[in-house]
Amino acid sequence: MCSGNCAEQEESLASARTINLVLWVCTIIQTSVLVTISVYYIYKRKKSERQTGETGEINSLTESSIMMNSAQTPSPVEEATA
Repeated sequence: MCSGNCAEQEESLASARTINLVLWVCTIIQTSVLVTISVYYIYKRKKSERQTGETGEINSLTESSIMMNSAQTPSPVEEATA
């Protein structure tokens, strides 16, 4: 069956199997990490969408009305100089 160098071929085969196993483990770890990161960002985005649903619109309206009122109201320095 072997032509004189059986030990070398078996060693090479064992090395190839080890490399194959290591690559499979790395692939599984990489896939798990990518799925975990994707799920985390999807969850984070959904959570922020829920928090900024109606209250986000109210907050932005409140902020814009505060900015408009502060633009119309003169500051104490302007009142003193006027």
